[in-house]
Amino acid sequence: MRVLGVDPGGKRLGLALGDDVTGLATPLEIAPYGGRHHAARLIVVAMENHGAERVVIGLPTNADGEETPACARSRALAEA
Repeated sequence: MRVLGVDPGGKRLGLALGDDVTGLATPLEIAPYGGRHHAARLIVVAMENHGAERVVIGLPTNADGEETPACARSRALAEA
């Protein structure tokens, strides 16, 4: 199964494609972050273009597991 990995930063959105058969992840693109709806559209297009069946959105926690302010951006993107 192919999985699209998403790293939502404040200024850029990173996308990578993982494959559970090979165990490898390959970077796809780094795009300007134009808001959650724009990012959601980029994710849908990337899924369609690369045959991804699932999406994993990074949740940037502290070393102790506590959520950071950036976690809100990840959660908002997941909702979009």
